[in-house]
Amino acid sequence: MSGLTTSLNAELLQLSNEARRKHPEIKEAAERSIIVLRTLKERPGKDISQELAKNTEFLRPFLLACDSKHVKLITISIGCLHKLISHHAIPE
Repeated sequence: MSGLTTSLNAELLQLSNEARRKHPEIKEAAERSIIVLRTLKERPGKDISQELAKNTEFLRPFLLACDSKHVKLITISIGCLHKLISHHAIPE
């Protein structure tokens, strides 16, 4: 797994755990994004950044977390969004 996917996977797990009870919609969205990362991992030869940029649903847990007004969720999400932007993995 590339450094980007490893990092995103760990942060999505952290986001899911932090959102567990008070924000189930964020937890579910994070778990769906983890599945997307696993699927991409199974397709060698694909550019992960380009594939993530095509998948607008992948951003959902981060955007929901930023709307949550929960400092820890927002902090995790901003870090992930920064990584995605720096790797050009955000849809234009």
